[in-house]
Amino acid sequence: MIKTLTTILLLAGLSCFAQNGSFDERMEYGNNQIDSKNYEEAITVFEKLLTEQPKNVRALNNAGRAYFNSKNFEKAKEKFRLAALYASPDDKEDLALYYSNLSASYTYLNDDEKAYQYAIKAYLMNEDSEQNLWNAASNAQNFQKCEEAIKLMDKAKIDKKNHFNSLYGRCYKNLGDYEKSIKSFTTFFDNYVAEDDFVMFDIDEEKYVYLGSQIALIIKNLKNDENLQYKESTLKLINEMSKSGKRYTIFEKLFDNDLVWENKENAKPILKDIYKNIDKPTLSENIYLYYYLQDYKKTLELTNKFLQGNLDSDELMHGRLYDYLASYQLLLQDFKKNNKINEAELDAVATKYKNVFSEHKDYNRPDLENKKELQLPIMKTLTLAKKYFDSPEEQTKVAPIVIKILNNTPHTKFKKELNEFLSKGALEN
Repeated sequence: MIKTLTTILLLAGLSCFAQNGSFDERMEYGNNQIDSKNYEEAITVFEKLLTEQPKNVRALNNAGRAYFNSKNFEKAKEKFRLAALYASPDDKEDLALYYSNLSASYTYLNDDEKAYQYAIKAYLMNEDSEQNLWNAASNAQNFQKCEEAIKLMDKAKIDKKNHFNSLYGRCYKNLGDYEKSIKSFTTFFDNYVAEDDFVMFDIDEEKYVYLGSQIALIIKNLKNDENLQYKESTLKLINEMSKSGKRYTIFEKLFDNDLVWENKENAKPILKDIYKNIDKPTLSENIYLYYYLQDYKKTLELTNKFLQGNLDSDELMHGRLYDYLASYQLLLQDFKKNNKINEAELDAVATKYKNVFSEHKDYNRPDLENKKELQLPIMKTLTLAKKYFDSPEEQTKVAPIVIKILNNTPHTKFKKELNEFLSKGALEN
């Protein structure tokens, strides 16, 4: 599921008239500090105001804005929650503002369900707000309710501007209607003018999602001559994007495409065409291709050459990861075929796993939980074993191999917990 974080934080929207007195002057001063990006100063001002009037909804909302902009989303959420709690039930427009801001906070706290719930509440209270419609529909998409997102947009009373075409494109892609997705994205790109949109798009990201729909349609209907037009436009887009500074994302999006993995045989010739249209494929990028094509021996040949180069830390981790994964795949294939393990090869694979991580470092738990590049070797080790050995009986047999490899994870407590779990022979979760 593609997630969009273009949730709009509604900044003001309250009509209030300054009343004489230092409270309002300080409120204005705090707002000016937010505008000047002096968020810590703004937080100090609003927290002081709240000691004087703890139920002042304007102060609560503004404090939430300051916390939100300083990326303290937990604190922001609490301030917006209290603003909604103390607001008058009759002030629908104000409540919609607080609910919308609550939704934005939950989005950045990765709680898609609550983000969706509050975005819908905000929209139902003020259906004339374009921002509320965007938040409601985009959060529905985030929460995997793409059909509902489409219904919300279709039934909207307001005129929908161009940015909604991007959201339609994402929703149709997630629903597997790639033709509608492509048409929506085409309309979006044809009419996109950055300064006309209140949504701050990462336009490269939109292109990568669009590319995913194009690739999926080609793979799904490979033998359909009507897809020739999509293939030509797809390859043209790939060539264009491969010359940009974010070309690495082409490969991330390409190999994250479920349809690519589900239709391997159909996908292989398309992938080869794609690589022909990439501007000067690098050795690193060819590693992606041959690993995906399941030519693990060729992958190892390339990683061996790659790792001999002068690499930065990210390149080194990338090369070592695919060197490990290709070796691990071959080890599992051999074990599946012969029902026995070569201990020397297992030791070599375990060493390659260990080398993916930085040497002489014992990582802490937040590192392993929050950094995708550290989670990847762990999760791949488990998911690949489950792919080859799916029955409980088979998993019991392969568990000692997985334990031996994952025992090289540089986290003492994690290894202990993992041993206790995997010793039961289950690879789930």
